[in-house]
Amino acid sequence: MLETAWGRGLVPDDFSAGSHVFADRELLRTAWEKTGPDLRAECVRRLHAWADSWLTDERAGTMPRYLLSYYPGLLCEGSRLEQYVLDPRRQRRLVEAGRLDEALTQLDLLPDGEDRTPEVAARVALSRAVLSGRTRPAVPLELPRLFALAGDVARARQLALSAADDAAKAVRLVEVVSVLSGAEAPDAAEASDTSDDSDDSDDSDDSDVSDAGELARAAVRWAERAAEATPPFAEQDDGMEELAKAGGTLITCGAEEAGRAVLRAVIPCEAVSWASRVRAAQALAP
Repeated sequence: MLETAWGRGLVPDDFSAGSHVFADRELLRTAWEKTGPDLRAECVRRLHAWADSWLTDERAGTMPRYLLSYYPGLLCEGSRLEQYVLDPRRQRRLVEAGRLDEALTQLDLLPDGEDRTPEVAARVALSRAVLSGRTRPAVPLELPRLFALAGDVARARQLALSAADDAAKAVRLVEVVSVLSGAEAPDAAEASDTSDDSDDSDDSDDSDVSDAGELARAAVRWAERAAEATPPFAEQDDGMEELAKAGGTLITCGAEEAGRAVLRAVIPCEAVSWASRVRAAQALAP
């Protein structure tokens, strides 16, 4: 299965120490087809056991990057997700690895609202307070965009979501979407260097479109949260002003549905100037 025409079935993951991914989406599809549900369940059981051996300090040394960055995304929900995301030793390892933004972002993987028990809510608040106390200067607005240009979409998303408030999260996600949609592409020279293999380029384009759509929808969710949290009589806020502009950016990038949703969220918001709200309403007009 891993013997491919180009000679490499597994390649290093971008910016990851010791992590590898399938070189092509077709390999992932083939792996899924050639493994039955029983084998996949056994592999997941063994993966959980391996992860537990690191969490309980049965192993010495540096925790593998997969367990720090990617394993929580596999868990989706439940007590195991709470156990890993809220474990202070694992959070410390993330901080020591220079990935404080990931530790903060992973807290958002836990259920919110009515689905979050008081105990979990308290532990999340405590973790966020402790981690925020270690926070370095705010991540520059352009940094998520630069990681997206470099092809590391996962890291760009994590950096975007490390912003302190919901409006800033949405704005930074939109910056990443603008890169992935082609509204802000790498230099033409760089593009020409990668144009030899048209099939690989097509796969990359499809992946970027999918990522852009997912991040645009995430930006809408954070924008709506930011607008809902704004009090009825609020002073004008620069962050909400940027959010109003971000809605127009999404429309320009081709994510029209997401852009219109952001604009609908900011129009009734008192923290947005009347001029920006009028422009948003005009953009929504048929």
